[in-house]
Amino acid sequence: MFTYVTLGDLVRAEHPRRSIREILNTALRGMNEIFARMHAEFERESIVPEQLLRGLVLQSHCGLRTERLLRDAENHHK
Repeated sequence: MFTYVTLGDLVRAEHPRRSIREILNTALRGMNEIFARMHAEFERESIVPEQLLRGLVLQSHCGLRTERLLRDAENHHK
């Protein structure tokens, strides 16, 4: 049987990541125009810059030393 769980259900309400996420969302909204211009310059498929920045913030918050450790930790906690 399948269970539907959102990511929000997995992070408790008072967890610091929730406030960090709000700060990050505000900062990224202010950078949307810059990212759009960058994407238009390169004209090719790539990872969305917002996702890269979110990953780096999460990586630094979790204290992981490399992207590989971040990926492994994400896969482990799924």
